[in-house]
Amino acid sequence: MQMTTAIAIPNGSIGFDHAGSRLSYNQARDYARKGYKFCIRYVPNPFSPGTTDLIQDEAEEILAAGLWLGAVQHCSIATETSSFVPTPDMGEEWGLLAAQASTHAGLATGTTVWLDLEGVKAGTPASDILGFCNRWFDQVSQAGFVSGIYVGFDCGLTSEQLYFQLSTKHYWRAPSATNVAYRGFQLLQHVLKDASGNELDVDHAQTDALGLNATVTSQ
Repeated sequence: MQMTTAIAIPNGSIGFDHAGSRLSYNQARDYARKGYKFCIRYVPNPFSPGTTDLIQDEAEEILAAGLWLGAVQHCSIATETSSFVPTPDMGEEWGLLAAQASTHAGLATGTTVWLDLEGVKAGTPASDILGFCNRWFDQVSQAGFVSGIYVGFDCGLTSEQLYFQLSTKHYWRAPSATNVAYRGFQLLQHVLKDASGNELDVDHAQTDALGLNATVTSQ
């Protein structure tokens, strides 16, 4: 891979997150020509097969096509039915895998790697959710990346807990997300559909209320 660096996403930039398949150079170039600036691709969790997740060859093609690149860890299948039960020990295991996959893909140190938190089972102790997240953040940070959290539906934490009790400073909002007290979000996700009904997750980057931006790998 050519020399890469981590940059802050400029306020107002438009990107997208892509889960279903790996992107080719031509696909990434088409997005860039349409005005998209960045792409966030997925890395595996311990239970996902990883067959469509980000690898180095794909990362090189995305960057060569003119897009910036970030990563988010796949959520658990249990999140689809709000039956996900995270624990602190899981956070260490999942975070280590996210850090390793991001390193192997060639993401630059300082790039934001995101934890997808959604679909948490009702009644899960907040202390377990917080422990899961913070130990995940520790693993990613120890690998040289910047931690971030995608706040999805049924995340299990209040606005105040998201701000005061998590060690990360980077937040990404799903359309149905709980707000983050005081800081707000650096990425705002919007789900769009084309004429055929296919969905595209578009992400709008902004400086949060405390002056921080998300970061991505740039070539």
